[in-house]
Amino acid sequence: PKQVFDEPLQTDTLTPLTMPTVFEDSDGMIVEYYWFFEGGVNLDGSGMTLTSDFSSTESIEQTPQVGWLEPGMKNVTLEVTDDDGNTSVAILQVQVLNQRPVAVFARPLDGEVDTSYTFVSESFDPDGDTALLQTIWEISDLDDPVYNVSSVSHTFLEPGLYTVSLTVIDERGLSSATKSYSIRIVNPLPVPELESVSYTHLRAHETPEQIRWFRQL
Repeated sequence: PKQVFDEPLQTDTLTPLTMPTVFEDSDGMIVEYYWFFEGGVNLDGSGMTLTSDFSSTESIEQTPQVGWLEPGMKNVTLEVTDDDGNTSVAILQVQVLNQRPVAVFARPLDGEVDTSYTFVSESFDPDGDTALLQTIWEISDLDDPVYNVSSVSHTFLEPGLYTVSLTVIDERGLSSATKSYSIRIVNPLPVPELESVSYTHLRAHETPEQIRWFRQL
């Protein structure tokens, strides 16, 4: 069999990669495929999570779907046999990339000055330990970021349009895209003061019922 594919491959962790057609047999057909995956893989094809089984090292499928748990350069060996009994071997390299963590927090509601707001990270690492994520909070009226806290509370002292941003970094040093929201802060509405009517100042011909009627007009 003749090798027709020798290019490097690339995928993300926990993401199935369909192996390519590597050999062709011009005077017959390939009847046996033997794939060997160094270090172990998952061959389920979809739905991979951190708790999936990544212990498989062999497959006899023609183009198996393969997933890796850990990032890095992986070696894959394929041996094929044609209908005449001839064999060929190829070694492919797969670059498995670390998935970026995802920065998540709830969109804040617009509000008023002198009110405490709490922003809570709901970020996650799809291929790592979410508990180990580093957090970087940035609030536009603060001079410095707030580091490595899952939630941050802040009071805006002046009306205006502010930006709240969150970036997270996973245990391998890869940063998420920054998640940002805008929040509009206004002064509270003034509270009107109503004057009370004292019945002690009624004129002789006015009754309390008449005063109440006049106030309703």
